[in-house]
Parts: sequence; structure tokens; C-alpha cells
Amino acid sequence: MSAENDAAGPPADELGKEAKAAEPASSSPGSDEKPGLGGKDRKSAAEDDSTAARESTEQLASLENHFHNTNIFNAPVDGSRATFGLAGGLNRDDTHRRTRTGRLPSEEAADLCGHFAAPPLYRDAAKALKQDRVVVLAGASGLGKRTSAIRLLLDTGAEALEIVSPTLTLEDLSKHDFAAKHGYLVEDWQHAPRSDGASDYNWRLLRDHVIDSEVYLVITTATGKAGRSVTQFAWEAPTAEHVLKAHLADGVGLADEAAADAADEVAGEIPDTYPGRFSIGAVAALGRRLAAPGASFPEIVREIQQELSSDPGRYVREWLADEARTDDDFRRATALCFAAGRSERIFEVMLMRLESALRDSGLAEEEVGQNAKNGEDDVGQDAPAVRRGAGLGGLRTRRKANGLLEREGGKVRFQGREAPQQYLYHRYTVQELWRDFDMNFWIAIRDWLAELIGDTAIRDVQVSVAAGLAMLAFDALDEVEGSYLHPWANGEQAWSGQCTAVYVLWLMARDDSLSPVALRIATDWVNSGSPACQWTAAAALSGELGTAYPATAAARLWHLVGQWRDVPTKAVIALAGLFATLTRVREGQEAYQVLTLLQERLSRARGRLKVWAMTAGATATACAGSRPRAGERTEGTGNGPCCASLRYSLSVTR
Repeated sequence: MSAENDAAGPPADELGKEAKAAEPASSSPGSDEKPGLGGKDRKSAAEDDSTAARESTEQLASLENHFHNTNIFNAPVDGSRATFGLAGGLNRDDTHRRTRTGRLPSEEAADLCGHFAAPPLYRDAAKALKQDRVVVLAGASGLGKRTSAIRLLLDTGAEALEIVSPTLTLEDLSKHDFAAKHGYLVEDWQHAPRSDGASDYNWRLLRDHVIDSEVYLVITTATGKAGRSVTQFAWEAPTAEHVLKAHLADGVGLADEAAADAADEVAGEIPDTYPGRFSIGAVAALGRRLAAPGASFPEIVREIQQELSSDPGRYVREWLADEARTDDDFRRATALCFAAGRSERIFEVMLMRLESALRDSGLAEEEVGQNAKNGEDDVGQDAPAVRRGAGLGGLRTRRKANGLLEREGGKVRFQGREAPQQYLYHRYTVQELWRDFDMNFWIAIRDWLAELIGDTAIRDVQVSVAAGLAMLAFDALDEVEGSYLHPWANGEQAWSGQCTAVYVLWLMARDDSLSPVALRIATDWVNSGSPACQWTAAAALSGELGTAYPATAAARLWHLVGQWRDVPTKAVIALAGLFATLTRVREGQEAYQVLTLLQERLSRARGRLKVWAMTAGATATACAGSRPRAGERTEGTGNGPCCASLRYSLSVTR
């Protein structure tokens, strides 16, 4: 097995201790207490296993049913690949539940690099990779780091390409079982921002291991700094014109001059935010449209110009900044961020709850009598009404703030003809609200959301709330993690909070830039020592997140299975749930990952059992031939040398 399957961290000491129940339930005063993963006091071991199995199975089934029966975006949407109002803005034909680790098919690699536009630093990176066999490409999402990394590995002549888990540490990578002559990619490495274990010594160990293994390794990351032993590049995207012309180079029956003119004209229309909000993938999509066989340049260019003119990001910024915006506009926009796709009735209920939360926080104006304002009794008086409270206008830090909300088929949603456009209006509204209002506003939002997810009368509200938080994670990941995900995963809002945390990770797993972050968060919960967090992680890994990283998810769940002397029933159910999930997607192509892990672990255990048998025989013989000293008693105490050896032998088989 590779280091990836052993990288979940040391066993948590607290896992076997008494855990808080995921849902309240009574226990008998005289019941035997038995620890377990996310479990509770029960009368016997048999009842403990039976109850835990039933509860965990019901919880996982409920998670899946509510998530897939709630239509949020009306279509699967990959935000990192979506474009500004472009028809068919999704740049892939899959359902965005692709496996993000494992062997990269040669067809996919060829498709990604078929019309490659070399970035400014590509030649230097290729030279460094040839020399050192390891390079790091650092930069924000949307720069084309993944495609550049794959092209770099292909240019080295690697026989096969593999993508490994982004949560592996430098120590894990230094022990990874690399196959000679292969090329490896760590996409969006999650340990780069952390200083622990990222010393130059560890980088040197990794480089030496890669050289000894005769492989090539490229690591992409958003931030962080590699050691002196490994070359890191601050990656830059190629120009939009270069990307377009790379796609037009193989155009069928098109004059070179006409192609060049079309590329120049379209490049001039690309938003100034390229390659920030408007990614290299969006430009590549335009290039594919221009290069389509039989395409008419003038017609395609006019279509693209018209589509680019409808910029959701610009529209949202200008609408929120309009002097005519009222507090009611802001409240409705905020409520819609966490209620998109819900019925009008549910939206109105959520809006009223938001107004109440803002009033309770002193952030919304309300009518009171003049005497009440002065602290006097207002009963029976005809004092004129005044308004008190800060009002949202006083909280805005950058701009002064219904154009965003549309009603269709009894539901509310963001405007836009197609799902990709609705997605973008949703994402940029959350983003602008985060930038416009200070933390007093967002503290009130947290209280509002915490109340909402605990209300069982609002069906499936956790899913729509999770959708809004997943949008917020693009620009305020620390806020989403610290204020919502970690407390809720730890049981702060009971099972409803854990559900919502799982849904957030599942939605993040559908996005190229957020999926590695979701895996890192789940891994942190696995290693947290908190039974509630560990069960939340297990639930997340058994579903959508597990489909993105099947091998890693199986390894993390197995880590939970082996945490305690008695196998945690819930962890086993989650592992079975992962297998069931993988059999339902992509024709079950990745389900073998779970079976492979189990086979290897059981084979390893059988080898240890042989050692145990030999040890048991030797220690039994030694005990039979030894005599206790005067006054010493070993029989029946369980503390003799053979007993200690047997306990050790049993422990290593787990």
C-alpha cells in the first residue's frame, strides 16, 4: 500500500471514550456504558452494535435522499469552469462527479493538452523538472496550473500519469510507493499554507525519494513556499489571445488571417478580470467554439460579444452599489443566497426569520414611539413613531448598497436563463455581500442560519443553507470553517448541524478548486479525536466527497474502523456506504478501490496472524517451562510474560 492509505494520522486517543449521541435518545440508568464512534450508552454490546448500525444506516440514507431530492441549481454546475453568461458555459460534459485521484487516462491527458498555450514560465519549469524531477507551481485558481502540470509530465516522457491525494504531507509523499517511469501530480496541495513539516529537510527527503524512484512529480498549490531543495514557480496564465490562437491553429478550412483576426477581436472582449474571475478554462471554451468545424467567424464572434456583455459579476456589483438600494433589498438578496431553489413560502419564512435575527442584533430599524425611544412608557400615548437600530447602511464597509430574484414555477431563484448563469449570480451575490458588510452583520447571519437548520418544519433547509455556505467558501473559507463547519461537525447544532456540514463538503467536492479543501477538512475531522467530528467526516466520505477521492476516502474510513479495540459500527457502515455510493456512479468503475483496500488490509492481517501464532507458541512453551519465584503468583492474573506477548501480538493485527 502507498503512503496515501496510511496518512490519516495517529489513532485518536479519545475515540473510544464515551461519545455524545448524534441525536438525543434516552438510556437506562443501569445500562452498561460502552464507548464507540459517535455512539451513546447502551445496555449490552449486542444492543450497542444493533442500535448504532440502525442509526447510522438511517442517517446516511436520509443524507443521500434529502441531498439528491433537493434541486438547488437545476443542473450540476462546476463553478471554477463556469463563464460569465456564456451559453453552455460548462466546459465539461460530465456530471462533475469525476474521480480526482488515481491513474489519468491517456485520452483525458491528450484532450487537456491538445491545444496547449505555453505560459510564460513553462520553459523554465520544464528545465527544472528535467533536472530535479520535482517542481512546485503556485498561484490562484484559474491560471491553468493543472493543464500545465500534465503537459510538463507528458514532456518528460512519463509512461503513465497518476494523481495522488492533495492531503498527503511531505513525510507521506517521501514514503509514497511511486512506480518507476511514471509521472505524478499533487493537485491543489493542502499542506502548502502550513509551516509544520514543511522544512527544507523534508523537501530534500522528498526530492531524493523521487529521484531514487525514477519518477517525476509536479505539485500545484495556491499558496506556500517550497524549500531550497525544490524549485517553486509563481505561475502565470498565458494571454487570452495566445489561448484562442492555440485552439484555432488546427481549424478546418479556415484562413490563417481570418482566424487571427477573430482571435484578436474576441480577446479584446475578455473582461479585465482575466485571469482572475474569468479563468483560462473559460477562454479555452471560447477557443473551442471558434475552432468548431464549419463555424462562421463573424457569427460566432457576435454571439460571444453579446454573451460577454451580460456579465453577472458586474451586474451584481452595480445593482448592490446603487443608491436606490434599501434595507429590504439587502435582506431579500441575503435570504435568497441561502434559499435559492426553494418554494416561495419557504423563502418568505426564511426572510421573516432573517428580519427577526437582524432586529435582535440591533442591525435593523423598527418603529417605536417617541417616548419609548427616551426610555419612557409609551402605552396610551400618541407619540409619533420613530425608527431605531443601526440599519444595514451603517454596516457597509466599502459600498452603499429587485433585480436578482426571479420567481418561476412557485419557486424563487437567481435570475438567468440557464443554470450556469443562475449559479454565477448566486456566487457573486454572496461574494459582494461578504465584501460589503462587516462582521456584525455576519454574526447575525450565523445566528439566523443556526436557527434555520434546526427547524424540522422547514424540509431540507440544510441543503439550501449548505449551498450558500459553499458559495461563501470561495471568498471566506476561514469564516465558513471556523464559524460553521467545525462547530457544527462537532455537534453544536446536533445532527442537523452535522448534516449541513456534510452537505457543504459534498457541494465543495463538485468544484475543482474547493474539492481538495473539502478533503482536507474531512481528514482533519478524522484525526480530531472528537467522535462527533469523526462521524461527520465518515458521513461526508461515504457520499459525494468519496466519489471524488475514492481511495483516500476508503483509507480514512478504514483508519476510523481500526481506532478502538471494538470495531466502531458506524465507521463500518460508512465504509459500506462508500462502496454503495461508488457502485451507483460512473457504472461502478471506482468501487474496486474499497475492495482493494480491504483485500490488502486483510492480507496484511493474515501475515501478522502467522507471527502471532509463532509468538503464542513460543511464549506458551516459555511459560510452561518456567517456575515462579518464591511468593510470586502469575496464574490467572493476566500479567505473566506470555499474556503480555499475546496482547501485543493481538494488537498488531488490528
